[in-house]
Amino acid sequence: KRAAVATLADVLDATSGLRVENNCQNCGFNQLRINGLEGGYTHVLMDNLNAFSSLAGVYGLEHIPSVIIDRIEVVKGGASSLYGAGAVGGVVNVITKQPTRTAFSLESNYESLDGEPGGNVRGWGSWVGREGHTAIFAYGNYSSSEAYDRNGDGYTDLGYKRLHNGGARLFQRALNDHALLEIGIEAGHEDRRGGSDVDLEPHESDLTEWAETYRYTYSVNWDHNLSGNTYYRAQLAHTQTSRDAYYGSGMDPNAYGETSNPHTNLAFSLGHTIAKHNLLAGFQYERDRISDEHTGYGYILDQSYDNYGVFLQDDLKVHEQVGVIAGLRVDKHSALDDPVYSPRLSLLLTATDEFRIRTNVSYGFKAPVAFDEDLHILISGGEPQFITNDPDLKEERAISFSLSGEYTPMLGEVTSRFEVNGFYTKLDDTFVLDEVTREGDKANLFTRINGGSSRVYGVELNADLDIPGGYDVESGFTFQRAELDDPEPDFGATRFFRTPDNYGYFSVGYEHRRFALTGRIEYTGGMLAPHYAGWIEEDTLEETDAFTIVNLRLSIPLTVQPYAVSVVVSGYNLTDQFQEDLDQGVDRDAGYVYGPRRPRTVGIGLKVDF
Repeated sequence: KRAAVATLADVLDATSGLRVENNCQNCGFNQLRINGLEGGYTHVLMDNLNAFSSLAGVYGLEHIPSVIIDRIEVVKGGASSLYGAGAVGGVVNVITKQPTRTAFSLESNYESLDGEPGGNVRGWGSWVGREGHTAIFAYGNYSSSEAYDRNGDGYTDLGYKRLHNGGARLFQRALNDHALLEIGIEAGHEDRRGGSDVDLEPHESDLTEWAETYRYTYSVNWDHNLSGNTYYRAQLAHTQTSRDAYYGSGMDPNAYGETSNPHTNLAFSLGHTIAKHNLLAGFQYERDRISDEHTGYGYILDQSYDNYGVFLQDDLKVHEQVGVIAGLRVDKHSALDDPVYSPRLSLLLTATDEFRIRTNVSYGFKAPVAFDEDLHILISGGEPQFITNDPDLKEERAISFSLSGEYTPMLGEVTSRFEVNGFYTKLDDTFVLDEVTREGDKANLFTRINGGSSRVYGVELNADLDIPGGYDVESGFTFQRAELDDPEPDFGATRFFRTPDNYGYFSVGYEHRRFALTGRIEYTGGMLAPHYAGWIEEDTLEETDAFTIVNLRLSIPLTVQPYAVSVVVSGYNLTDQFQEDLDQGVDRDAGYVYGPRRPRTVGIGLKVDF
């Protein structure tokens, strides 16, 4: 009831401590930041498996529809002890729906994005057989939005998008209901484009970033409870992602490219409870292959990465009020000569029924692979930018500390939760970009190298109130600093780019039998944003303005027996706060974007459950 959401990106954008931002004026590339760290430091999982290969992560947050999401688990800080490479800033684990009854739901929504039309149609259906031994869940989703030109210069500030995807999963119980087999298949297609002259062929335009992506996923999961104390789980998933693209300007016929990215996950875990110990052990294998060719620019990437990981964790109940979690994972990555060890130690103290304290120290690492942001080819100053890794690049390591307190008192008849979470993450051998200049190059080339150390630290405050009479209040605010030990080379800055020192939200909801109304205010403080020459004469480091947006959602149930029907009216960014100093023209820096992901957007939808 709190938000009108269509995709995983929308869900995460409404979660405390998380920010989803638009990083491209042309195609609308999004990335997720947890406690200040950019997208490459976050692991996004689907049912405990890495959801995104290198290429799928480019636009993947918008490819997972909300209709398949049952709940989301968020782990902030280093989590490589369980999840391996990439789990440095945190982990988002999307748990998908399992049907419990036969039901169907259909929802259609029309939106006006500052006058430009858009919308989506999504739905799901589930069938559960007699006694619940067999079940099927299927879903479909279609969404579209038109190109948006805020400043009227003939170049998009948000590109157009067409996405349709769907899938089905079969659930079969076996072995006297002690085991569950799940087989899934999913397919998706997206066409997105930004720049100028979006109605012409890409090579007939002054500037175009265009990507047509196909994604197919096949998965098998097997869960088996051997006894009341022992269980195991086996998982296999394979995803094939391919993309045809054009990134160029000046009607360049050579700016086409194509990318192929098969990605395979295999995992096995075994859980056993003995005395006061809950033990978890497992093995994971992941293979990610990238074939990325833009021959017109002399850029060809063909690499494969394999990672083998084993882990052991003990969740020990030391005392009725004291719990300890200790874990260790060892990874052998094909891009690294030596194994990587990632330990974890967590302590939970339940002082009273209402007050709990948790402290945690954990390690994370990033292997030197092709990251998803590398495969988002940004056009700056009329030329594409490519990123490659230095042959001597080694892993980036991180250690994270956190200390949190949670207080859940009953304030009269009000159910409440207050949380304070302090966090500190130190990164060593931080990845940085070094510009490469070669005579005759048709693109801007950058090499990723190891830099010095950096750190992100701060405090997160959260409060929730569930008030009798249908009211609820939620709020979350983060104060943080993200700093480099050594100044970065372009501007001499020590603060992380595009990382505000403070951000948060405040939400109030009221639910009545005749309607449900939610209002939400989101605040994001100023940040440093690099602004490269092209439209402007020389490179500049800008201090952006803070912005505050207001969102509203009204849901009105209708009596249409035997169906549950509701009309939903929504408004996003009603104050229409949007970047005012957008670059213009063919030579603009398309990466110089900040602020809300969309301008003022109003929508009306109809939802039917039966």
